[in-house]
Amino acid sequence: PEQWDKVRALAKERLDKMADLWAERMKLRIELAALRWDKEVDPQKVKELFAREAEARAEMFLAGLGYLKGLKGVLSQEQLKKLEGYGL
Repeated sequence: PEQWDKVRALAKERLDKMADLWAERMKLRIELAALRWDKEVDPQKVKELFAREAEARAEMFLAGLGYLKGLKGVLSQEQLKKLEGYGL
């Protein structure tokens, strides 16, 4: 039960962070799509939006790595081997 509580806490933390990052990425994609309708496109703004979107993607990747690292501190070797069998 204690192990499960730790795993659930890690998962909730990751899901909360991923939801925020996903929302940020969608907001940036909408801003990029809206630029198509501008009379003049500011190249610097486009580059900034792409950079921010890439940063959000990188943060999502890092959140996943952090979650796996946290699991390695909670799960037994046998449980970790099972996870590896699922491709994690």
